Amino acid sequence: MFPSPCLRAEPVRGVRIVDDGGTELVGVAGPYILEQRPSLTCRAAGGDPSPTVTWWKDGRLIDSTYHYEPPPSSGRRAGQMSTGVSEIVNTIHLLALKKEDLRDVYTCKAANHDLAPVREATIQLDMNCEWWWWC
Repeated sequence: MFPSPCLRAEPVRGVRIVDDGGTELVGVAGPYILEQRPSLTCRAAGGDPSPTVTWWKDGRLIDSTYHYEPPPSSGRRAGQMSTGVSEIVNTIHLLALKKEDLRDVYTCKAANHDLAPVREATIQLDMNCEWWWWC
């Protein structure tokens, strides 16, 4: 079966996860300490129609709220168009971390059309457990 020539869809360009300070996380988030309350932000770039951006923990949907952020305007002069890419953003705020949270897996997924591939990024929580006997 061939897609309709009238259907216009541009897949999501990419997905990345960043921490509270804006540092991109690849594979691992942390190490965090016991009782810390980190935030994880998923940023999906591009896509037409705009994608839905969701968070999953250990394979279960945990958050489906997201918002649009326009392209950055830094470095533009008045009257110039931005050359950046808009992003759809979803941030989760984790509760105070417990020892049971060590190695939990969080996945951000961005999808905008049934025919376009789902883009995703996954991290695993790491905790500083230098003095913990259970690590």
